[in-house]
Amino acid sequence: PAKLDELLQDAKSVKTFDASFYCMKNLKEVIFEKGSTISSISQDAFYNCRSLVSIDIPSTVTEIQHRAFCGCVSLTDITLPEGLVHIATDVFRSCSNLTAINLPSTLQVIEYSAFSGCNSLESISLPKGITVIENSTFSNCSSLRNIILPSTLTTIEAGAFNNCLSVQSIEIPSRVRNIGYNAFENCKNLFYIKNNSDLEVTIGSTENGYVGYYAIEIVDKNGNKTTKEGYSYETTEDGFLFECSDSANKLLAYVGDEDTITLPLTFKGESYEIYQFTSHKNIIIPEGFEKITNSMF
Repeated sequence: PAKLDELLQDAKSVKTFDASFYCMKNLKEVIFEKGSTISSISQDAFYNCRSLVSIDIPSTVTEIQHRAFCGCVSLTDITLPEGLVHIATDVFRSCSNLTAINLPSTLQVIEYSAFSGCNSLESISLPKGITVIENSTFSNCSSLRNIILPSTLTTIEAGAFNNCLSVQSIEIPSRVRNIGYNAFENCKNLFYIKNNSDLEVTIGSTENGYVGYYAIEIVDKNGNKTTKEGYSYETTEDGFLFECSDSANKLLAYVGDEDTITLPLTFKGESYEIYQFTSHKNIIIPEGFEKITNSMF
């Protein structure tokens, strides 16, 4: 496979480069020379390099420009350096095999749609330099389960986490003053909200970006707890969350830590319902499971 240190023989003198590797579909690995002085990964630099698996960004890089890695569907391993300040629009959009990424503490700006469509990304922890999560930054990250928001955050813009089907809980920092339209729309498993802000977050409401729309429990900054009226909820020892009512028991989600889960045969010795159980990727249906109905998954 082509390697960057072979393609840029005088890499130590290069400060930035343009879209030289745009749509280079056989490129699998990028290695920067030791002592590289590159300060910026340019717009479209590795756009649609569909075979690119790994890249270690030099410590001298402070910004990654628009769409630099957009469409790199094989990218699984990328190291971002301390000193990186700016990730521009669509930088990692549709990097569908990226499961994890560590954001450096120096990062201050992540522009809109930067991680949109990273549907294998499972967790994200935003550093304290981030005050705004821009439009659609993490939209359609369907495997995203763990989101840690910084105490410095003030604004979550429209569509920021739209369609993040696997997220089950979130803690809203105290400085958040605005959550934009549909920021959490279609986050169907977002059941638990810890609201440290002054925003009014209500179960079943579309206000504040749908953050409370699917919630079954909200705890406010004073520790007051609100639960969905008319229902009770129980989590089993092995991490399955059930909604309990007089008419039926419904499996809502798995809230444990296992990557692969086996569905229980019964709940409290009785059969139960499943509807749109979308919060997990690896599910084992055990022997004795009697019926798979419409819309279970």
